Amino acid sequence: MIHKINWNISGAFCKHKVIIDFFTDNNLFHAFNSISVYDGVSRCKWNGGRMHYDNPPKNEIKEDYYRLGWGINLTFSNFEIDISDPLGNSLLEEFHREGNGIILVNEELRKHIRQNFPKYKLIHSVTGCGLVQELPLRDEDVLFYKRLEEKYDLIIPRCGSSFDKKLRMLDRDKVEIMVNDTCILNCPVYHNHFEMIGEANRKGSEWDDSIAECFIEKGTFEEVTRREKRILGKNYPFDFGTQGILRLLDEGFYNFKIAGRDETKVNFTEDLRNNLIYG
Repeated sequence: MIHKINWNISGAFCKHKVIIDFFTDNNLFHAFNSISVYDGVSRCKWNGGRMHYDNPPKNEIKEDYYRLGWGINLTFSNFEIDISDPLGNSLLEEFHREGNGIILVNEELRKHIRQNFPKYKLIHSVTGCGLVQELPLRDEDVLFYKRLEEKYDLIIPRCGSSFDKKLRMLDRDKVEIMVNDTCILNCPVYHNHFEMIGEANRKGSEWDDSIAECFIEKGTFEEVTRREKRILGKNYPFDFGTQGILRLLDEGFYNFKIAGRDETKVNFTEDLRNNLIYG
């Protein structure tokens, strides 16, 4: 197995049993350099990226991860943050320990955490990169990421840029690459999509398929995806699998992220199998 990789795996709470069972069944607990898991907590208005789930941060779940030496990253990636929110601050207190992190985009929250909760690793969410052109990367897009490098411990760029030569201009120690995004290149509604999800979470809205799912019509999405795969070949940047990850490792990238909090158990397990087991 390759030991250099650091993995950040979605579903810390909603996919807890699936993750633990998968690592147990495949004896992967010591296969990689480090493992962290990420998720949102029920009804926290700071949540972003995905709509609310019924995800109470149960002590037995947290202790499972801590016994393994894994970190837990909370997805406080809402664009708009009320710093005085009692639940958000209580969660910052509860999870404040070395090895844990916060995934975020809001500048006021970033300053609040740096000043008051210094043990956290700060990760800039891909949801805050919606105005960046994925492919090809422009000089202004690289500059955007460079500025984030000065403020965050890790940054997650848009998945479609993963094989762009200009991404190699960034500090590779600070880049975390998502290996299984499901979108189209330069999606025109990417930013708006996450804005709407953030607004729904702030309002405490129930699950809404019209917001939670991709806005691109199914037939159009599949047609565009087929065309992109045909044109880009091995440079197609979604659903990397073993070969894509090995290629990025050879180029000096070793921080990777697996998404899929809203996937079925079967699909989520398949994503783990396609990306985690190789040697």
